[in-house]
Amino acid sequence: VAQTRCGKIAAISFRDVGKKVAQGKALATIESAKWVGPFPAPFSCEIVETNENGFARDILSANKEPYTTGWLVKVRPTNLENERGSLSTGNEAVEKYKERIKELKINCLRCID
Repeated sequence: VAQTRCGKIAAISFRDVGKKVAQGKALATIESAKWVGPFPAPFSCEIVETNENGFARDILSANKEPYTTGWLVKVRPTNLENERGSLSTGNEAVEKYKERIKELKINCLRCID
């Protein structure tokens, strides 16, 4: 959904491995032809790995393979017990995402059931 709204990724600035990031704050900054903005943390965490080398080889890996080689960061939760209530899982998350796609009037092949 994000890549449909933003287009092809032009650059990504990663936060440093070991950096602790609060829920909602940027794990990385993504730049495309249409948009520049943060990739927010869904929960407070510590960055344990970035895919900076993967994007150096192919900046479009998130556009081409967002669920495999196009990953951005790996994190370790630091306050999950307190933040767990704000997260969605399973079918609830799928339904919320479908609602967001409809709300934004997004049409893309990756979004089709």
